[in-house]
Formats: sequence, structure tokens, C-alpha cells
Amino acid sequence: MSCGSNIIPTVRKNLQVKDIDFAQHQLVLRDTKGNESRVTMLPNRVVEPLQSHLQTVRRLHHQDLDRGYGSVYLPYALERKYPHADRQWIWQYVFPADRLSQDPRSGITRHTHVLNRGGRGVRSPLDA
Repeated sequence: MSCGSNIIPTVRKNLQVKDIDFAQHQLVLRDTKGNESRVTMLPNRVVEPLQSHLQTVRRLHHQDLDRGYGSVYLPYALERKYPHADRQWIWQYVFPADRLSQDPRSGITRHTHVLNRGGRGVRSPLDA
């Protein structure tokens, strides 16, 4: 199944590393309209910038782990099922917030995803 790439800016805020398939040039967009997952193409023009961006994000993730952070929120009881998954690379947000913040539900300090601000101030390789 495929959908237009115009949906990318609206869902990129919660895009996780595991949702990108560079080999197949695909993005999995989760919890879209109708609470469904969709698969769309990953345009060739964003592959290299996105890979470079992910290297930067991975360094940030390793720095966070070294400082005792590095976890992300996992939905649907996944945190109970896989107790250490919240610190694994594949679950990290592709576009994490610049600063750590305290999760109001759990009290855990972590990076959240970049909030969708209607495109203002949010630049990414997908904006290319």
C-alpha cells in the first residue's frame, strides 16, 4: 500500500528509526488517518541527507545513554513487554526535541519528538 509523500510533514514528528527502510526506499507511517499504518516511498533525494541526520541523532542518543537518559515513550504496553526497548536505537525518534524534558505521565526525563509547529522552525532532511 502506498500514499502520497505530502503526508510526511504531518507525521514526521513521531517517526521512529524502525519506520525507515533504506533498502526498500520506504517509510512506514504509523497511526495515520483511521489509526492505520501506511507505507509510502522514501524519495531518493532525501536518502543521503536523512542518513546523515540519523548519524547525528545516533550520537545524541549515545550521549544521552552515557548520561543516564536515552529512553523514549513506548505505546500500548510495549514498555512492560520489552522492559529495555525504550533505550534501543530502533525506537528512537528520527526528529527528537532539542532538549530533554520530563514526561508528565511517568516523571522520566527523556527526549520527546519534535512537536508539529506547522513547519515553523522545524527543518529536516525531508524538507529538502
